[in-house]
Amino acid sequence: MGLDEESRSLFEEDFHFKPTMLVGFRLNPNSPEYAAGCRTMLRASLLLLEHGRDGVLLFNGEHIVLQRIGGVLTLNADRGNWTDGLHLANEITVPYKIQPLNSPLL
Repeated sequence: MGLDEESRSLFEEDFHFKPTMLVGFRLNPNSPEYAAGCRTMLRASLLLLEHGRDGVLLFNGEHIVLQRIGGVLTLNADRGNWTDGLHLANEITVPYKIQPLNSPLL
């Protein structure tokens, strides 16, 4: 998957970083494995962010689940159900904070 220049510029303006990669996840909310899929998606996203540059995990392309901006990892307090079942202290190996994150995309 790729991002066109207009999308990159939008992210740069709204989130203050210019993405070089787009990773997409597709989870079936009707699947009995949905909760496990959410945990796997979060773990994969955290791994990418912990070892990469800035980024943002969006639900439906507009709601912020978590972000790493300026090297600071923030989990959206308003999207708490995404972290259900995760032992955050064991899962996240870098400093992070939890606070409400308003999406500039809404």
